[in-house]
This record gives sequence, C-alpha cells and structure tokens, in this order.
Amino acid sequence: MTFLVELLFSALFELVFYAIGRVLIPILSLGTARVETFREFKSRRYHTFGEHRDGKFVVTDTYAMLVGLLFVVAMCALAFALLR
Repeated sequence: MTFLVELLFSALFELVFYAIGRVLIPILSLGTARVETFREFKSRRYHTFGEHRDGKFVVTDTYAMLVGLLFVVAMCALAFALLR
C-alpha cells in the first residue's frame, strides 16, 4: 500500500507539476527562459540553470516541478480565500 501511494505521489509530482511548470516558465519570464529538453537532461552540462545557444535561459526539470507546485499551492490558497 505504501509503495502504491508513493508511486502515485511521484507520478503526480513529476508529471502534473512538471507540465504546469513547463507552460508557466516561458510565460512568466516573457519568453527569456525555457525548460530543458530530454536530450539536454541526458547531457546535463549545467546544474541548475544556464544559457543555451539560442540565448534563452534553460531551467532544469526540478525547478519546473517546483514552479508547478508553487502555482498549484497559490491557486489553492486563492480559491480558499475567495470561497471563504
């Protein structure tokens, strides 16, 4: 049972929050940043963020998940405040 809960939480965190972060980062940075691609993840020439040849800052998948999590928390707090 614990394994299943851990697997579901991991999938939620990695898939949903990553997808939200992948959409939000270019929007919030006004197009000056993007999330690394899978090929960049495999070669990982930098640790947290760096500048790519196209001139955009490249953010790692971990930070994309963090941005997604913070967005969901902010939306839940906003919904709680408005519905109260």
